[in-house]
Amino acid sequence: MLGDAAKNSLHLRPVPKLKQIGPFTFRQDREKLNIRFETSNETVIYDQQKRWTFMPELSVVGTLEDLNSTWINHMNVPLAGTTLTAEYAELVDAIVSEFDLKLFSSHSANALLFEGYFDILMEQAKHGGQVDVDRFGWMHNQNNSITRNIRIFTGSSNATLDKLGAVDEFGHLKRFNIWNMNGSAPKDASDDQCNEFRFSSAGELFPPPEHSIISYNHNTQNNLISNQNSFTNDKSRKDLSTAQLPSRTRNSDGELTDNQQVTKTIYLFMPDLCRSFKLDYNSTFMYKRLLVNRYVADKSTYEYTEDSNNEQTAKNSNKCFCTFYANAKISSCPPNGMMDLYTCRKGSPLTISFPHFLHSDKDKTLAPYMKLFDDAVQPNMEDHLFYIDLESSLNIPVKAQIAIQFNVHYKDEPSLNFTRDYSFLVENRGEPNKPPLRDLYLPQMWFVSTGEIDKRNLNNLRFIQRHLALVTPISTIIIFAFASILLATSAKLAYDLAYGPKSRKTQLRTQDSCSSLDRAEGAFMDEKQKYYAMQLLDDGMSKKNDSVGKSGSVDRSYQPTTSKTIRASDESEPLNTSE
Repeated sequence: MLGDAAKNSLHLRPVPKLKQIGPFTFRQDREKLNIRFETSNETVIYDQQKRWTFMPELSVVGTLEDLNSTWINHMNVPLAGTTLTAEYAELVDAIVSEFDLKLFSSHSANALLFEGYFDILMEQAKHGGQVDVDRFGWMHNQNNSITRNIRIFTGSSNATLDKLGAVDEFGHLKRFNIWNMNGSAPKDASDDQCNEFRFSSAGELFPPPEHSIISYNHNTQNNLISNQNSFTNDKSRKDLSTAQLPSRTRNSDGELTDNQQVTKTIYLFMPDLCRSFKLDYNSTFMYKRLLVNRYVADKSTYEYTEDSNNEQTAKNSNKCFCTFYANAKISSCPPNGMMDLYTCRKGSPLTISFPHFLHSDKDKTLAPYMKLFDDAVQPNMEDHLFYIDLESSLNIPVKAQIAIQFNVHYKDEPSLNFTRDYSFLVENRGEPNKPPLRDLYLPQMWFVSTGEIDKRNLNNLRFIQRHLALVTPISTIIIFAFASILLATSAKLAYDLAYGPKSRKTQLRTQDSCSSLDRAEGAFMDEKQKYYAMQLLDDGMSKKNDSVGKSGSVDRSYQPTTSKTIRASDESEPLNTSE
């Protein structure tokens, strides 16, 4: 990470140059525990345990022992964190001097991930009650960890169907109270939007679109079938035009106005990052002969600068995610393209961004940090995009890729003596007309968590998309025919009982008007039967879901694993939509 500067004077020491090492791939399994259904408000409460298992076949090293022998140069994160405030400057300088601490260090990949390594500053913080452990690792204490008291809506009736899978409470909280611009109570709802996470999805279930697949007409189904051979995988993805999807049309503003309205925006709650992520509709395409909608987290996810000429940008500002430093009583926003975790992670010097600053790599504010990467490290949409693909008719997750990069925030704090040895980190990088940087954001690790539906459930969804559209018209014809036969038989039986079977022949002409009335009544019966048939189908599905959920089955909806350091396994478990 750092060049060999032994023969150079201190002020000529080169800045870090980042080389990508990995991937180190782990399989993540999620198990729901202590599942409790509450019918009064149509929610389910559960705890969730996460486990990670190393997958050498998808990693650059072959065994766990190799993880211990793979050493990585990195920034000392706990020491970098002391530069963000000058509250304990004298104590920090004394510890740095006594233990000869350096801003840059080297540890094994295993120590940096799950095992952790001992740090004297972490030990001091533990004695002060600020942290619970005396070791640092990106995923330290995460294996077999349990997140408790997650409550989501079941969508078991029409009243809550639009909230299916949405978070109602997390850890007995219905909202955060940490994101405030100036440390005081928010002035209005727009200032408090960052604290809200209710009605964001936990990532496993989403409300169905406004109209389900049964609103597809038969021509649409034929077009889908004829086009399935053209779009067979994600890499050959292509937006389907209006000609290919005749039931979907766009108005003059480009909005979908068809009888199969696409959900425009979904929200994904990520409690470890203390926020919900907004994903906007991006495209519709065929994935393994299944029609899916893609939702993407775009550049606006980490933008703070408002454009006065752009009302939409100002409205969706993320400024409430900026950090309020209580000791200095100031608020500070990171450059566009990052989010500061100082507030979320109790004084941590970490920021997050898209890997390799995807979407923001051309932003001038990030130019000094883009120069830190090796020339071979470039952002690309395939590896670094943050997206979720939902099956188009029911919004069932089919594939997901959650990509996030962690950066370490280092500040050139003059009250700390040890920072003088690292002044080269904030020099102007050979640009004499620009002042030195005050802050350095050094990328250290990025990961991608992916999950994909299994083959069995994929086939089930294909069947639904192909054939469910035909269920309603066929069932209507059958019900109508059965009701007509039943009505005619009942009318004949009643007449024979009243007048006898022989007298019917002499009364045919006088019964014409009654027959007309009977046909009208038959039509009414048909409509009523159709209503009850559809309601019975909904109730049956709901009861089926309830029975599966109450049995205490294990939900392995997403089995994401992370790479670079953590990458996904292709052998994902089924997406269990029953819970």
